[in-house]
Amino acid sequence: MESPAASAALEELQQMEDTLSRKELSEVLEKGVAYHNPELSWEERNLVETYLKKGEIKVVCAAVKYSIGINLPFKNIIIPSDKIHNNDGNYLHDYRTGLDFTDIENMGGRAANESFGRIIFLAYSLLSETIHRNTYLNSTGNSKHRRKAAIKQLAKEENGLLTYLLRLTVNHQLKPKEIKEYLKEGATHLSGYWHFCFKQKSEEEKINRYLNILKGNKLIREIKGGILSPIANGILITALKIKVETYLFFKYWMGDSKKGRVSELEILLLLAFSADGKALPVPFSHFYRDDEHRGSCGRGYSCRGNYWNKLLHLIFKEGDEDKKLYRDKIMLKKIKKKDLPLEDYLAFKKTCLLYDWIKRDKDIKTIEQENWIYGGAVRVLGEGFSWLADSLMEIAKRAGWKTDREEDFNKIKILSERLIDGVEEEGLKLARMRIPGLSRYYIRKLLEAGYSDEECLKGASEEQLSKVLPKRLVNRVQKRFAPVLSSSFTKNHKLKTCNLPPEPRNLKPDTCNPQLAPRPLQPETCNLPPESCNPKPVTILEIDTHRPDRIIFMGKKIEVTATEFSLIHLLAQHNEQVMSYEDIIKKLWGAETEAIYTRVSYHFSKIRSTILKTIGKSKRNKDKVKDIFKIISRRGIMLNLEEDKLKIN
Repeated sequence: MESPAASAALEELQQMEDTLSRKELSEVLEKGVAYHNPELSWEERNLVETYLKKGEIKVVCAAVKYSIGINLPFKNIIIPSDKIHNNDGNYLHDYRTGLDFTDIENMGGRAANESFGRIIFLAYSLLSETIHRNTYLNSTGNSKHRRKAAIKQLAKEENGLLTYLLRLTVNHQLKPKEIKEYLKEGATHLSGYWHFCFKQKSEEEKINRYLNILKGNKLIREIKGGILSPIANGILITALKIKVETYLFFKYWMGDSKKGRVSELEILLLLAFSADGKALPVPFSHFYRDDEHRGSCGRGYSCRGNYWNKLLHLIFKEGDEDKKLYRDKIMLKKIKKKDLPLEDYLAFKKTCLLYDWIKRDKDIKTIEQENWIYGGAVRVLGEGFSWLADSLMEIAKRAGWKTDREEDFNKIKILSERLIDGVEEEGLKLARMRIPGLSRYYIRKLLEAGYSDEECLKGASEEQLSKVLPKRLVNRVQKRFAPVLSSSFTKNHKLKTCNLPPEPRNLKPDTCNPQLAPRPLQPETCNLPPESCNPKPVTILEIDTHRPDRIIFMGKKIEVTATEFSLIHLLAQHNEQVMSYEDIIKKLWGAETEAIYTRVSYHFSKIRSTILKTIGKSKRNKDKVKDIFKIISRRGIMLNLEEDKLKIN
């Protein structure tokens, strides 16, 4: 393919952290082509999106599954014939629905401000063309058909009967006999986002045995009239969205663990061997073309002994060989390393991978080379384990660890945060700022330069930060602290400024490196009254329950629908808390089983766009709205406002 090189994109890419994907991306950018997938870092994905919009990048190759939800100004979206079905090992002929292709199409020009957008199917025969036409064209015109197709698409056979019985008990008041009859119907059963589908001949003995397990572990109980009712821990499992097997595994470990001796490695191995931890995918190792860059653990099964040996080394180094979890899962296994089951091997790999991820000893490229896996995939795995660590923390909290075993409880809590960004505990203050592109690599550089927290960065000048960070990150850091005000607010307050010197505020010597810059003299007086120099916090969002037709955002009236108001009010009641799609659906739509997560996403996106239409679509406002009405990957959505900036009447 002949196309001009994306020279500006290449120049910016060379300034980024060195990763294996950076090298591969550089090669294709020479042709004006790029690829886009979850294994790229955030900065690499952002670079592809930015220069596609600028027109430098002409072609983007993306996985169909990952491309959904990305709104880029494509003119043509090409779907190869082998992409019309889902890549599901259990359902090899599971064709995508017309709704899937509509989502894919909408990421192109038609969903942005372009007047033209086209989706092209590549058919290798007349039969293939007919399949495309029937699958896509015949289903896009009928919204009812699309809805049914979407529900059918979500229906997958689920073997987690134990967990489903608990969810059924939490959501409904049923007798055991009614549960059996319900499952024998062979219908599709809704449980949050997924629909569970069981075989028609579910054995009664199996159901009875599972119900007894739930009762025996005090997750459900039988009340008056033989009705099954959930107990507090059963409700907790459902709220955390973990499997019952995961909860029981955590509980057994908590009973065997030794107070004050819980380690990070032990927690990671525990999470990896839990039912939900085993289900979290880790990509297969990639075979890189450049042999000299390969790590020592690159050829599939040869890694099994290596991960085992590494874990043994770490266990003996910490002096924890007497711990029951290690004995059961590693030390007392009566099998040869080469015969290690795949399930155990993957658990060992995830443990070693994430142990290196949270430590500062290895940069991301070294981790990639040793494990033959891209850095973006490591981060995705870390986010999944962070969710599991959060769940373990809540279970431990319910068991009294927050007071009885405070040290162990805090270790789990801190590890949960560290897993997201792969940083040491000292880097968490910087990671919590959630500045796009501020990766573990740059956080480490900031710490080495003496910038330990937000206050240090506030006091640093652009020149000082440029010695540590690239210009694009310096700009993002400074925008993070710049006031975000509407144009009318700026005009009204334009003259109310103090005659302060132009020098930036300096770093505090007790928390930051005093050698970074000399401390300037502070002004003795301010020409304005004290209250003008220290203004009270400005209310950003105001909600009046007597006016469900509008909200006030940054002093502007924003008209909203009743559903949008209900969603905003619900998030405001749980301010700074992540709410799952399942909880929101349950509270807003109740028992309406056809409400799926896309409905929440639609209203949430519409709220954002309506606000921006009123206050202005500047880059600063977009970032502000995105940070306040926040989407948390793999968890849900939240309202992210300081308490004094939110007002509910």
